Amino acid sequence: MERRVVQEAVTASRLQTRAAAAHVSVPGLDRLVEAARKPLAVVAGPAGCGKSALLRAFAAREGAVLIDLASGDGTFRGAVRMLCEALREIAPGARLAFASAYARAAERGDRTTSLARWLARYVDDAATTIAIDAVDRLGEETRTFAEFAEALVRRARDAHLVIAARDDADLPVPRWFAGELIAMPLGADDVRDATRAAWTTAHPPAVQASSSARNVTLSSACPELVEGSKGEPQAAMGAPLADAPVRDALELACRARDVERVRELLRAHGLQLEDRGDVDVLDAALDLVPDDDHAVVLLLRATREVRLGRSDTSEAWFGHAIARAESRAIAAEAAYRLGREIVRRQRSDAVELLEPFAYDEALDAAQRCAIRSVLAEAYLVAKRIDDCRAALGDALAEADRLDVGARAHLFARAAYVHLYAGDRARAREYALAGAALAEDAHLYTVGIGAYSVLYNLAYEDAGPTESLVYLERLAECAIRTGNVDFHLYAIAAAYEAHAELGDVAAIERLEHDLREFDLHYNTASALQGVLPSRALVAAWSGAFASAYDLLVPSAAAQQDDPDREALRWAEIALYAAAAGMRERAHDALRSFDDAFARDGGSTQYALRGALLAALASSLAGLEPVWPTIARDGRIGALARAVRAVDESRHSVARAAALLDVFDDLRRHELGGFAKLFAALPAEVA
Repeated sequence: MERRVVQEAVTASRLQTRAAAAHVSVPGLDRLVEAARKPLAVVAGPAGCGKSALLRAFAAREGAVLIDLASGDGTFRGAVRMLCEALREIAPGARLAFASAYARAAERGDRTTSLARWLARYVDDAATTIAIDAVDRLGEETRTFAEFAEALVRRARDAHLVIAARDDADLPVPRWFAGELIAMPLGADDVRDATRAAWTTAHPPAVQASSSARNVTLSSACPELVEGSKGEPQAAMGAPLADAPVRDALELACRARDVERVRELLRAHGLQLEDRGDVDVLDAALDLVPDDDHAVVLLLRATREVRLGRSDTSEAWFGHAIARAESRAIAAEAAYRLGREIVRRQRSDAVELLEPFAYDEALDAAQRCAIRSVLAEAYLVAKRIDDCRAALGDALAEADRLDVGARAHLFARAAYVHLYAGDRARAREYALAGAALAEDAHLYTVGIGAYSVLYNLAYEDAGPTESLVYLERLAECAIRTGNVDFHLYAIAAAYEAHAELGDVAAIERLEHDLREFDLHYNTASALQGVLPSRALVAAWSGAFASAYDLLVPSAAAQQDDPDREALRWAEIALYAAAAGMRERAHDALRSFDDAFARDGGSTQYALRGALLAALASSLAGLEPVWPTIARDGRIGALARAVRAVDESRHSVARAAALLDVFDDLRRHELGGFAKLFAALPAEVA
């Protein structure tokens, strides 16, 4: 909601600016305004012809965002970051998430498409025109930026880019023109005409004649209209953010290789910069002070190792930071961040690490609450449920003393703890509050955690349709953080939901999204989310052997919990039995029995597995063991359907009643299973 209000205010301001300038007609400028109706517009001309003046006049008339790449560092990375900075009124989260988004795009070796897809989500809801001057200053990376610009306007429906350069040799103008992305580029003559007309409009003949400076040159009389007198770059981009000077100071110190100044800034402000997402400048600064053993610098090195996925070395750096800490607060911060990583890896040794700090009155309320909330998660991992609830309760008792960001973190963790401690109502309450606060504070990683809890609750309590609402928000947050893994998780979960619904069109759209990821299916999230759904879709057409082949490699070794493992073996057994592979079905059923015994039928996943295993047993010539299941809800509808399908295999009269059963499945959002059961063989020899 806040983002939409900001966008509406920005749009209104632009409309007022356009209205004020609309009465002035300047031929070259009018041509650019017309050209900018296309997704891309190109202005090309040699130095001094007035390109910058034209872009400023265009930005003033159209209310466009204006960026001058000549004031940047001359890299593709710097250009995209400047773009995010300039868009802060429209998309404030883009600046905060840029560093992580860029790092992940670089890791994938696909900076242009990945970054364009990420940024498009920020500007997709509002008409946005961006004028970018001096693109050629990027040198060899001009072509890279051109590819990024093309990918961005193809994905963001209402985004328009105007690109100015000294020549268009590194811009794929023919391809853009053939693809109807641009009109004819504006050349040097168009630019000069616009500049002269703009100066004439500002200085009518009567004024010129009476001026004692009658013979002054255009550049001295009107310096704002010529290239080379561009004014302050920050004026074009808007007022700086309140916390930007620290980052800018660190960047300047790095460029000057002022090691002592870098040390000073890292020690005083490094943790705040990291929390803001400015990890790019931090990484550059850390490389300049490899021998600094100050606790804060060691802590920054530890968290960098975490970002790079090097857990062993990160723990060593965290340990050094705790040992070298000059204050209790710094030691507690290092312990908190290390404990957070240990808990993510489902280890209980975070308890011993965090307990000494959790009730230390020397720490401020925000730090105590953060530590207690992670300690609650650690107790949960250690299965100390009473201690878990006590630690969380103590943290929540001080929530009203926290700022928005700290409360977002606290509520998201509270939601997770309550979910896995069995209090679903409180999990939902805190997840909703945490998600709202996280989006208000642009803490999209925190939002992902909160929406993940809401998705799981909705999926189990209401079904796919409601869960898809939260998955959409989770995906939006994932894109804004630039986190490909979380985005993939959202797509895989949506695929599963649409497969249960039996929605073929939605599945085709998701297949297209997955192809954009160049997905490797040996990751756990992909296997758990995508492969069972793909197997289910294959089974709709009777391709049971193919469904079996899809799932077998992802069985026990790929499952995190016994209920999921039981369900996977039940699915494998059903497809094997339906394909006539009885021995393989028997093997899979034995594995199902083992996993189900370990779980004890505690979740709906395990109960669903028990139903499919019973049907698989019947298909494979064994005596089915039917679980006792309540008749209400989605699991009840599935239980009725499975029994009816089994009975129909031996009775023509029962088979005729299946249409009603399938309609009941669809009413309970299980249309995908109706398609599966309809494809099963009537009798297996």
